[in-house]
Amino acid sequence: MKIQCYLIIFFLLIVLSCNKESIKRISLTVSLVNYPENKHLILYHLNNGVIPFDTATITTQGDYFFSRPIKQPDFYQIKFNNNQTLSLILHPKEETIIKADADNVISSAVIHNNPESNKILKAERISRGLKSEINGLTAQLTDKSLKKSLRDSILLTIDTLKIIRKQIINKLIDTSEYNLSILPIILQKSGNHSFFNIKTDSALFVKTDTFLIKNYWYSDLVKTFHYQLDSAFAFANNNTNIKLGEKLAEPNIPTYWNETLTLSKFSGKPILIFFWKSDMPENKWMIPEVEKYIRKAKEHDLEIWMISLDVNKKNWENSIDYYKLACWHFSDLLGFNSNSIKKLGIRNIPANILIDKKGIIISKNTWGNLLNESVNSIISH
Repeated sequence: MKIQCYLIIFFLLIVLSCNKESIKRISLTVSLVNYPENKHLILYHLNNGVIPFDTATITTQGDYFFSRPIKQPDFYQIKFNNNQTLSLILHPKEETIIKADADNVISSAVIHNNPESNKILKAERISRGLKSEINGLTAQLTDKSLKKSLRDSILLTIDTLKIIRKQIINKLIDTSEYNLSILPIILQKSGNHSFFNIKTDSALFVKTDTFLIKNYWYSDLVKTFHYQLDSAFAFANNNTNIKLGEKLAEPNIPTYWNETLTLSKFSGKPILIFFWKSDMPENKWMIPEVEKYIRKAKEHDLEIWMISLDVNKKNWENSIDYYKLACWHFSDLLGFNSNSIKKLGIRNIPANILIDKKGIIISKNTWGNLLNESVNSIISH
């Protein structure tokens, strides 16, 4: 009997040991000079905003150490004194070491074992250098006595500086092993003097979006980038038919059962509409989100529509059977050539539109916490 007990305990210890080893954690060590001794160092998760993620422990060497479990690589940020920040991409089970002067983090930081974060740091240095140069030049433009020829010369210099810095950034992106993962950070940091324009650099934006969705599909920061990009293209082209606060146009798309359903039939109920396609890679993160709202719809007076941009009927029907999503399914099997899809202003998928009980558009292309808050706000009334 004792032997059996010992064997059971031994087995349990092995199981617990295996579980402990399987936990994936970040390993981030930050070595700082000139940082206040009584000041905490906090790591933030860039997740539809800046959310506190972990507080560093201080090692015997006086370094700051972060070691919180994470499931996959994602975007993070450390906040220092004097409102300084350092943006990072951290991986589980990969050690990142940072050494910096706390008085001037960006210019002094050295990042070891993390090529992606190094690229972000280099891009931010270029961006800050441009801002500093432009601020110095624009300060001269406030002089009302400045001659027109000199004013024109300063404006030309600013445009030239933007072009030069953009070429450097493009080279950084092209030569980066993890090239396009750094672009959202660059866009955030460039402020009013953005390096990239949605019209002139549309191919880069689309390429970036595809790369991010493929590699960081689970990140809310990437999802937000994806949906904001669709809105930005629509605004740049000035041809969107979706405007918040207005009534949604009738889709006029047949259902899976070849019925014609109208919005008026669902009058008095809020509707959350998802636009998708059976073979899009984003399904691996979008479908679980849809399932969450289907469960919510069963508990509240909410309708879920899924409008497919498939062109192959069998693929569409097979995907409905495979995912077993209990909601309304629509498609005219014309893909992006559908007049109804064009009328709704859908240029990129996945996408979503939320309308209230009166058919008024509440949100378009929001996801994660933002979409959840919008849905909760209309089902609670």
